[in-house]
Amino acid sequence: MKPSTISYRLISRIAVLGLAGLAGIAFALVALDSVRNDYDDLVNRTVPQIRNGAQIAISAQEIASVGPRLSRATTIFQRRTILADLEQNNEQLDQYLAALNQTSITSQSASRLTEQARFIRGALVENLNSLDTLVERRNVVAGNLQRATIRAFEALDLAERLHMPSVTTCSIPLDTPPINDIQWFSESVAM
Repeated sequence: MKPSTISYRLISRIAVLGLAGLAGIAFALVALDSVRNDYDDLVNRTVPQIRNGAQIAISAQEIASVGPRLSRATTIFQRRTILADLEQNNEQLDQYLAALNQTSITSQSASRLTEQARFIRGALVENLNSLDTLVERRNVVAGNLQRATIRAFEALDLAERLHMPSVTTCSIPLDTPPINDIQWFSESVAM
């Protein structure tokens, strides 16, 4: 065999192996680029969407918890504080929904979701405002009931004091006429 044929075959096989290696490297670079793009998508879109979704859930939970707190409020100051918290939670929810729209891949589905969330939130806020009105009425009725109860106990106490026997003894004859008889009154005063 000629040395040139062997060297030609050796060089051609090394070249084929080199080309296969370069093809593998090129394929690996394309795959790594795809992984990098997927990672960038994950970091820049998916994670913010998940974070915004979690913030929306927390904010919605805080808005939903206003109802029981509002129903337990007994003073106007408590009610106003709770309603101020509700307003702040509504503003935060609007910010989170806007952020979700900005980070969403499919803006149409995100805008539909945002629209539904705002509609539900609006209905909830309307119900909470109705609850606030009912709590205000309940507090007025409770106050009136408390005042009426106090007056009733005061009247009962007064009635008991009026019917108690006097500490001092008086000498009124048994055959005395009723108290509304003015002549008897004037005679007893003269005694």
